[in-house]
Amino acid sequence: MLCFSLVKPDSFFSACSRWADELTRLNAAVVLVGTQADLKTNPAVVNELRRKGQRPVLTSEAKGLAERLNAPYVETSALACTHLKEAFDVAIVVALKRQRKRKRRLLWMKYLCCLKWPSRGCP
Repeated sequence: MLCFSLVKPDSFFSACSRWADELTRLNAAVVLVGTQADLKTNPAVVNELRRKGQRPVLTSEAKGLAERLNAPYVETSALACTHLKEAFDVAIVVALKRQRKRKRRLLWMKYLCCLKWPSRGCP
C-alpha cells in the first residue's frame, strides 16, 4: 500500500517522485491510498493550505498516479471510518492475484525446462 495524505501535497509529491519509481523498478503489487479524505472539504484545512499557496490533492491527480502504477486507487478517512475495509480488501485481492500469477509463471518455467533440455528431465 502506497499511502499519502490528501491534504498534504508534499506527501503526494513524495509518493509520485520517490516511491512510485522505486515500486515500479521492483515490479511490486501496489494499492494507492489517499488518506484523510474527510479533511479535503474542511474549511479550516483548505484555508490553511491556501495560505501556504497549496491545495488538497485532486482525485484526478491521484488516479493519474494510480494509472501510472497500474494500481487501484482508494480514498480513505480513519476519522469518518470510510473505505478503510475496502482499501485492505483491495490490497489482499491484488496480492493474491499477484501470487497466483507468479505460481503460474513458475509452473510454466518448470515445464519449459523439459522442452529446453530434454536430456536433463524436469526438476
